[in-house]
Amino acid sequence: MNKNVMSAALAAAVVSAAGNVSAGQYLSGDFHNHTTCSDGSTSVKTLTRKSLEYLDWFIHVGHSGRGARDCRVSDFLYLNRDSEYNRGLWVNSLPAGAADIKGDVRYDTMRNGAQVESMWRWQSLQEFNLGDIVEERNMPGNEDKSAFLGVEWVVPGHEHSSNSISAGQYGESPNSDALAQFEYCFARNSDDTSQGGGQGWTCELSEQGNNTIKSLFAGRPEEGTADYNSTLVGGINIDDGGEHVKSTAAVLWMQENFPGAAFAVQSHVERQGAFIAQDDEGYNVEHMRDWNTVAPDVAFGFESQPGHQAVYDRGSYNAGRPTAGLFTYGGTGCYGAAEAARPGLHFDGTPLTQADFAAGSEYEVIPDNMDPAKVTLCRPGVRTMWDAMLSEGRRFWFFASSDWHSRGSFGPLDFESTNDFWPGEYQQNFVWIEDAEAEDRAQAIVDGLRTGNSFTVQGQLISGDLEFKACTRQQCATMGETLA
Repeated sequence: MNKNVMSAALAAAVVSAAGNVSAGQYLSGDFHNHTTCSDGSTSVKTLTRKSLEYLDWFIHVGHSGRGARDCRVSDFLYLNRDSEYNRGLWVNSLPAGAADIKGDVRYDTMRNGAQVESMWRWQSLQEFNLGDIVEERNMPGNEDKSAFLGVEWVVPGHEHSSNSISAGQYGESPNSDALAQFEYCFARNSDDTSQGGGQGWTCELSEQGNNTIKSLFAGRPEEGTADYNSTLVGGINIDDGGEHVKSTAAVLWMQENFPGAAFAVQSHVERQGAFIAQDDEGYNVEHMRDWNTVAPDVAFGFESQPGHQAVYDRGSYNAGRPTAGLFTYGGTGCYGAAEAARPGLHFDGTPLTQADFAAGSEYEVIPDNMDPAKVTLCRPGVRTMWDAMLSEGRRFWFFASSDWHSRGSFGPLDFESTNDFWPGEYQQNFVWIEDAEAEDRAQAIVDGLRTGNSFTVQGQLISGDLEFKACTRQQCATMGETLA
């Protein structure tokens, strides 16, 4: 390594006998989960309340885009997708019905074929979600708990990323305006052109920022149009699909406009396999590098220990997608837990072909009609993609999540699950927070995530009492710090 940058997941955690002189502490949290705002089963209030039973801090992060279901209403059996008459739809719960929905008009199709107007995610983020979270975090007994709002960004060129912008969320009059504008500008599954329902939102980078993007992507036309600002129409992203350039511009926009207050952590980063231009699915290592290069204070990690840990194929990682590595390694994806070959290649560098996926072949679990370019092979080993990022001196960290949606075949309040665990019930991120009682607790958590002084735990095997340090030549450092 050219810098001995350290971070650790559970497998790398080492207990130190030395006391810690800092006043901070490790606090448990989750930043990837879903409600009825998108494809979850519980309301924002219910999920926040339940999560704070297990966790010290909680960030509600659901899909970008739009939705017809009112996420103030739980929908354990997903019945609000049946017809236009269900009470848990925005058109039926808002005082003026559809007239209260802002932005360009779009419809979702119910199971009975009816068309129901849906609400853009930026509106639910800005006007409804944070208030419910604030109400829950202010409940008696939650004085030492923190909760705020994020979004699982549907990413141009890729799949998903867990994001938040803390600005305003612990203000005197809490607001999520910054987060809502980000979602409006950069969600691949949003084509609203209303400038935030008439708020004047536009999505440009500064001239300097746009030049940074142009320079980075010169000679890389497969990643999209290098001149990001030139693709905007009236300052608006009309088409976000298929372009890694636009996702990189998005994290730079966060860094430019909300320095120190934002994060973007790629979700279940191995799940959809290798990146294929225009497929809007996988991530390769170069895409992680691009984000971290232009926005190191925003794009500082990935989620390589996915949620959905109660599913038979943990994390919903499987060869049919094909997931990079085809499955998890004890619940952790191969980018953080194993050695990866280059996409489309064997470990010896020879190209994969569909013959490698035929019955009786070494990789017969992969569908025999799969595009070999989408396949990333992995094997047990310690030279992981994460190690590669660290060896370049990048401050880039490893995270886990619940990816809560439901308990599958069971109800959300049942003990059993065939799908997910509540945030913190099984899997936790422990993050060192210097001041858990800071006036802006959201900012304190984002700052803690950025340091790399964090570890993940499954099954409560380690508590927040962990102490960690590594020493060389009479110098010591903890996770995320640098040893000269």
